[in-house]
Amino acid sequence: MINVEMFKTELEKEIRLPVVYENETLTSAEARRPLSGPRKRPPVLSKKKSPEKDRRALMKIDASAAALILRNHLDKNISMVK
Repeated sequence: MINVEMFKTELEKEIRLPVVYENETLTSAEARRPLSGPRKRPPVLSKKKSPEKDRRALMKIDASAAALILRNHLDKNISMVK
């Protein structure tokens, strides 16, 4: 955790903006769930897939989780923007 704090402090100095921690609990699990709409199904890992397909599926899950973390942060802090 000390390295994270050091990185946070250095990043704040560099960008001259506050860096806020955001809870990311269960975002990967939420990212695996299907969205409402025409989406077929969420990316899943399978023993039948090639390692390359698994890697791409993990990248999609990580990207979706990152978007959820950002969305949660923006939703909580929207009053700061107005």
